[in-house]
Amino acid sequence: MTIPPPHDLLLFAGAAAMLVAVPGPNHLYVASRAVSAGRSAGLAASVGIEAGTAVHVALAAAGLTRVVASSPEAVRGLTLADAGYLTYIAFRARQGAAVHRESGPSPARRDWARELGDAAAVNLLNPKVILFFVAFLPPFIDPHAGDVPGQVVSYGIVLVALGALSNTEYALAASTMSARSAGNAHRAAWTGRLQAAVYLVLAAAAVAHLFT
Repeated sequence: MTIPPPHDLLLFAGAAAMLVAVPGPNHLYVASRAVSAGRSAGLAASVGIEAGTAVHVALAAAGLTRVVASSPEAVRGLTLADAGYLTYIAFRARQGAAVHRESGPSPARRDWARELGDAAAVNLLNPKVILFFVAFLPPFIDPHAGDVPGQVVSYGIVLVALGALSNTEYALAASTMSARSAGNAHRAAWTGRLQAAVYLVLAAAAVAHLFT
Protein backbone atom coordinates (compact mmCIF):
# COMPACT_ATOMS: atom_id res chain seq x y z
CA MET A 1 0.00 0.00 0.00
CA THR A 2 1.34 3.41 -0.96
CA ILE A 3 1.48 5.67 2.09
CA PRO A 4 1.66 9.42 1.42
CA PRO A 5 4.76 11.30 2.66
CA PRO A 6 4.67 12.36 6.35
CA HIS A 7 4.48 16.01 5.31
CA ASP A 8 1.32 15.39 3.29
CA LEU A 9 -0.24 13.34 6.08
CA LEU A 10 0.45 16.11 8.60
CA LEU A 11 -0.95 18.72 6.24
CA PHE A 12 -4.08 16.66 5.75
CA ALA A 13 -4.37 16.01 9.49
CA GLY A 14 -4.18 19.74 10.22
CA ALA A 15 -6.83 20.63 7.64
CA ALA A 16 -9.10 17.74 8.65
CA ALA A 17 -8.73 18.55 12.36
CA MET A 18 -10.09 22.05 11.78
CA LEU A 19 -13.11 20.63 9.97
CA VAL A 20 -13.69 17.84 12.48
CA ALA A 21 -13.54 20.30 15.38
CA VAL A 22 -16.54 22.24 14.06
CA PRO A 23 -19.70 20.95 15.80
CA GLY A 24 -21.85 19.03 13.34
CA PRO A 25 -24.53 16.35 13.08
CA ASN A 26 -22.20 13.59 14.28
CA HIS A 27 -21.32 15.55 17.42
CA LEU A 28 -24.97 16.31 18.10
CA TYR A 29 -25.90 12.67 17.70
CA VAL A 30 -23.13 11.43 20.00
CA ALA A 31 -23.84 14.09 22.62
CA SER A 32 -27.57 13.40 22.57
CA ARG A 33 -27.00 9.68 23.14
CA ALA A 34 -24.59 10.40 26.00
CA VAL A 35 -27.05 12.81 27.61
CA SER A 36 -30.09 10.57 27.29
CA ALA A 37 -28.55 7.14 27.93
CA GLY A 38 -25.18 7.72 29.57
CA ARG A 39 -21.49 7.57 28.83
CA SER A 40 -21.51 4.01 27.50
CA ALA A 41 -24.15 4.90 24.89
CA GLY A 42 -22.24 8.03 23.88
CA LEU A 43 -19.01 6.12 23.44
CA ALA A 44 -20.79 3.38 21.49
CA ALA A 45 -22.32 6.03 19.24
CA SER A 46 -18.86 7.53 18.71
CA VAL A 47 -17.49 4.14 17.63
CA GLY A 48 -20.49 3.60 15.37
CA ILE A 49 -20.07 6.96 13.67
CA GLU A 50 -16.45 6.18 12.87
CA ALA A 51 -17.38 2.68 11.70
CA GLY A 52 -19.61 4.45 9.18
CA THR A 53 -16.72 6.72 8.23
CA ALA A 54 -14.52 3.66 7.69
CA VAL A 55 -17.09 2.28 5.25
CA HIS A 56 -17.10 5.63 3.44
CA VAL A 57 -13.30 5.39 3.22
CA ALA A 58 -13.56 1.92 1.69
CA LEU A 59 -16.14 3.15 -0.83
CA ALA A 60 -13.94 6.11 -1.73
CA ALA A 61 -10.93 3.83 -2.18
CA ALA A 62 -12.98 1.64 -4.50
CA GLY A 63 -14.02 4.68 -6.54
CA LEU A 64 -17.71 4.26 -5.72
CA THR A 65 -18.04 7.52 -3.81
CA ARG A 66 -17.44 9.64 -6.90
CA VAL A 67 -19.99 7.58 -8.85
CA VAL A 68 -22.67 8.19 -6.22
CA ALA A 69 -21.81 11.88 -5.90
CA SER A 70 -22.07 12.35 -9.65
CA SER A 71 -25.70 11.19 -9.61
CA PRO A 72 -28.16 13.84 -8.34
CA GLU A 73 -30.79 11.14 -8.00
CA ALA A 74 -28.53 9.03 -5.78
CA VAL A 75 -27.64 12.01 -3.57
CA ARG A 76 -31.31 12.96 -3.32
CA GLY A 77 -32.27 9.41 -2.41
CA LEU A 78 -29.61 9.20 0.28
CA THR A 79 -30.68 12.57 1.68
CA LEU A 80 -34.29 11.46 1.94
CA ALA A 81 -33.25 8.14 3.47
CA ASP A 82 -31.10 10.00 5.99
CA ALA A 83 -33.97 12.34 6.90
CA GLY A 84 -36.37 9.41 7.19
CA TYR A 85 -34.04 7.47 9.46
CA LEU A 86 -33.43 10.50 11.67
CA THR A 87 -37.19 10.98 11.94
CA TYR A 88 -37.58 7.33 12.91
CA ILE A 89 -35.01 7.51 15.72
CA ALA A 90 -36.56 10.82 16.82
CA PHE A 91 -39.84 8.94 17.24
CA ARG A 92 -38.04 6.25 19.24
CA ALA A 93 -36.43 8.89 21.43
CA ARG A 94 -39.79 10.54 22.03
CA GLN A 95 -41.24 7.18 23.04
CA GLY A 96 -38.33 6.73 25.43
CA ALA A 97 -39.09 10.11 26.98
CA ALA A 98 -42.66 8.99 27.61
CA VAL A 99 -41.39 5.82 29.30
CA HIS A 100 -39.14 7.93 31.56
CA ARG A 101 -42.07 10.10 32.55
CA GLU A 102 -44.37 7.18 33.32
CA SER A 103 -42.10 4.53 34.81
CA GLY A 104 -39.35 6.41 36.60
CA PRO A 105 -35.81 7.63 36.24
CA SER A 106 -33.95 4.55 34.99
CA PRO A 107 -32.35 5.49 31.64
CA ALA A 108 -33.24 3.47 28.59
CA ARG A 109 -29.99 1.65 27.93
CA ARG A 110 -29.44 -0.57 24.93
CA ASP A 111 -26.70 -2.98 23.97
CA TRP A 112 -23.64 -1.78 22.13
CA ALA A 113 -24.61 -3.54 18.91
CA ARG A 114 -27.82 -1.48 18.66
CA GLU A 115 -25.99 1.75 19.49
CA LEU A 116 -23.26 0.99 16.94
CA GLY A 117 -25.78 0.12 14.25
CA ASP A 118 -27.85 3.25 14.72
CA ALA A 119 -24.81 5.55 14.72
CA ALA A 120 -23.24 3.85 11.70
CA ALA A 121 -26.52 4.17 9.79
CA VAL A 122 -26.76 7.89 10.60
CA ASN A 123 -23.29 8.44 9.16
CA LEU A 124 -23.60 6.08 6.19
CA LEU A 125 -26.83 7.68 4.99
CA ASN A 126 -25.43 11.21 5.26
CA PRO A 127 -24.68 12.38 1.69
CA LYS A 128 -22.58 15.25 3.03
CA VAL A 129 -19.95 12.72 4.08
CA ILE A 130 -19.81 11.44 0.51
CA LEU A 131 -19.49 14.98 -0.83
CA PHE A 132 -16.74 15.62 1.73
CA PHE A 133 -14.65 12.79 0.28
CA VAL A 134 -15.26 14.03 -3.25
CA ALA A 135 -14.43 17.67 -2.54
CA PHE A 136 -11.85 17.57 0.26
CA LEU A 137 -9.72 14.50 -0.41
CA PRO A 138 -8.66 14.76 -4.11
CA PRO A 139 -6.22 17.69 -3.64
CA PHE A 140 -4.15 15.48 -1.33
CA ILE A 141 -4.02 12.55 -3.74
CA ASP A 142 -0.94 12.25 -5.97
CA PRO A 143 -1.89 10.21 -9.07
CA HIS A 144 1.78 9.98 -10.09
CA ALA A 145 2.67 8.17 -6.87
CA GLY A 146 0.44 5.24 -7.84
CA ASP A 147 -1.83 3.12 -5.68
CA VAL A 148 -4.53 5.78 -5.31
CA PRO A 149 -6.73 3.45 -3.22
CA GLY A 150 -3.84 3.02 -0.79
CA GLN A 151 -3.47 6.78 -0.48
CA VAL A 152 -7.20 7.16 0.14
CA VAL A 153 -7.08 4.53 2.87
CA SER A 154 -4.07 6.22 4.49
CA TYR A 155 -5.82 9.58 4.65
CA GLY A 156 -9.01 7.83 5.72
CA ILE A 157 -7.28 6.27 8.72
CA VAL A 158 -6.16 9.74 9.81
CA LEU A 159 -9.71 11.05 9.38
CA VAL A 160 -11.22 8.19 11.38
CA ALA A 161 -8.71 8.72 14.20
CA LEU A 162 -9.45 12.45 14.38
CA GLY A 163 -13.19 11.84 14.25
CA ALA A 164 -12.99 9.23 17.01
CA LEU A 165 -11.04 11.63 19.22
CA SER A 166 -13.47 14.49 18.65
CA ASN A 167 -16.60 12.38 19.11
CA THR A 168 -15.22 10.77 22.25
CA GLU A 169 -14.59 14.20 23.77
CA TYR A 170 -18.20 15.14 23.09
CA ALA A 171 -19.44 11.86 24.56
CA LEU A 172 -17.43 12.28 27.74
CA ALA A 173 -18.47 15.90 28.19
CA ALA A 174 -22.15 15.26 27.50
CA SER A 175 -22.25 12.23 29.77
CA THR A 176 -21.79 14.52 32.77
CA MET A 177 -25.22 15.96 31.93
CA SER A 178 -26.58 12.44 31.90
CA ALA A 179 -25.14 11.83 35.37
CA ARG A 180 -26.87 14.93 36.66
CA SER A 181 -30.17 13.68 35.25
CA ALA A 182 -29.82 10.31 36.93
CA GLY A 183 -32.41 9.78 39.61
CA ASN A 184 -34.67 12.51 38.28
CA ALA A 185 -37.49 11.24 36.10
CA HIS A 186 -38.49 14.71 34.97
CA ARG A 187 -34.99 15.57 33.74
CA ALA A 188 -34.58 12.17 32.08
CA ALA A 189 -37.84 12.64 30.20
CA TRP A 190 -36.80 16.17 29.22
CA THR A 191 -33.48 14.98 27.78
CA GLY A 192 -35.37 12.36 25.76
CA ARG A 193 -37.60 15.03 24.28
CA LEU A 194 -34.56 17.20 23.58
CA GLN A 195 -32.88 14.29 21.82
CA ALA A 196 -35.95 13.78 19.63
CA ALA A 197 -35.95 17.49 18.79
CA VAL A 198 -32.27 17.35 17.78
CA TYR A 199 -32.94 14.47 15.38
CA LEU A 200 -35.91 16.25 13.85
CA VAL A 201 -33.84 19.40 13.32
CA LEU A 202 -31.14 17.33 11.61
CA ALA A 203 -33.78 15.65 9.44
CA ALA A 204 -35.26 19.02 8.47
CA ALA A 205 -31.79 20.38 7.69
CA ALA A 206 -31.10 17.39 5.44
CA VAL A 207 -34.33 17.93 3.50
CA ALA A 208 -33.74 21.69 3.30
CA HIS A 209 -30.38 20.99 1.70
CA LEU A 210 -32.21 19.53 -1.29
CA PHE A 211 -33.70 22.94 -2.05
CA THR A 212 -30.52 24.99 -1.69
